[in-house]
Amino acid sequence: MDGPHADLRLSIDGQGVTFQIGLNLAFIDEAVSVPREALEQIVELELQALEEALRAHVANDIPVRIDGETIEPVIQRYDFFSEPEPWMIGAFPTYGNRALMRAAMVVRYDSPDPQIVEVTWPTYPRDRVAAEMEGMTGPDGGAPFMVFECLLQTSDGLVEIVNFSDVKPTIEWYADESGDSRYEFVPAVPSPSEPVMLSLLGLALLLTGLPAAVIVSRKNGALPGAVALVGAIVGGVAGAIALPMARVGVPGTGGALVLPSNEGVAAIFEPLHGNLYRAFDYGSEQEIYDALERSVSGPLLRDLYTQVYNSLVQAEQGGMLGIITGVDPMDLSVQSIAVGEDGRARIDVLHRWQVEGTVYHWGHSHTRVHEYEAVYTLAGLNEGWRIVDQQMRQQRRLDDDGLVPEPATQAF
Repeated sequence: MDGPHADLRLSIDGQGVTFQIGLNLAFIDEAVSVPREALEQIVELELQALEEALRAHVANDIPVRIDGETIEPVIQRYDFFSEPEPWMIGAFPTYGNRALMRAAMVVRYDSPDPQIVEVTWPTYPRDRVAAEMEGMTGPDGGAPFMVFECLLQTSDGLVEIVNFSDVKPTIEWYADESGDSRYEFVPAVPSPSEPVMLSLLGLALLLTGLPAAVIVSRKNGALPGAVALVGAIVGGVAGAIALPMARVGVPGTGGALVLPSNEGVAAIFEPLHGNLYRAFDYGSEQEIYDALERSVSGPLLRDLYTQVYNSLVQAEQGGMLGIITGVDPMDLSVQSIAVGEDGRARIDVLHRWQVEGTVYHWGHSHTRVHEYEAVYTLAGLNEGWRIVDQQMRQQRRLDDDGLVPEPATQAF
């Protein structure tokens, strides 16, 4: 493209990560500062300084973490292509040679049997082509920041496109097949302590055993009577506790349901809401449904599943919904914490958040940021905390002219 460009490819195998990075000179000028005498030309001494700057940039500014540890990069190969074909210049009227000259690096990060890989990309030039050709703007009114696609391949055959963006600069990969580690931890649902349960049959045995022990004592003496008494007590108490028939709770035992505090509500809702957007990481119907089922229950599950699936289908067909590239929680206020008629904890919260989406159009990409406000209802179910209702209050698009109201629609 006629502007800054990055070609990014990640390969993950059983011994670590390989990151192939291709950058044209227009992009390099945005990432590192290396003075040149002529903007569209580069000489030998400048090439040496440029290589040193790029090597330092990889080492210091592009962290790769494997299983929680930042891995030292090893640049296995570095090339710079400084002589583009002259006939190609006409296709790049704005950036000329800077769009065509490029550096290529192969960077290796060794770590045996990687389970979690995190890669952060630091540089996001403005997409001036989108601004000039289509009038696209970012949240601050300037040209939108670019979003970079990265080809991710693994030794087990996975091939997918992941995205780096200014709002979400880190991509994550997880080795576990279940995908559990992709999701944020949600605290367990509190439950009241059970009352002490006694069997009426066991109590009946105890009550009949005591008089029988007295009769034995009168007829056969104190010692047999004592033995009978102890046997009656032990057998009756054991039966009252162990026998399953006609069990009743002992008054005064068992505890009430302990409801979370306001701070506890935030610890429950924020990961639940964040995990909703994991559904956009998947493509198959079952994977989308399974991801949503971790956070949502009841009719809302079906509604959100339909919304997510249709969004992904529209994006695949060139629609303008694009891909979710960032979620930013803003405000959370607790409206109520109570025990419902079904005896389960129910919580209402008012939540405001922003979502960044990337739109691919005419060979380039740009971002749109929307802000939402909604009331959510949470319930403590047998399978854990779940969102069971959502009432959208506001939906606004952040534009260069400020907040632009839009009709309130269902959204995460």
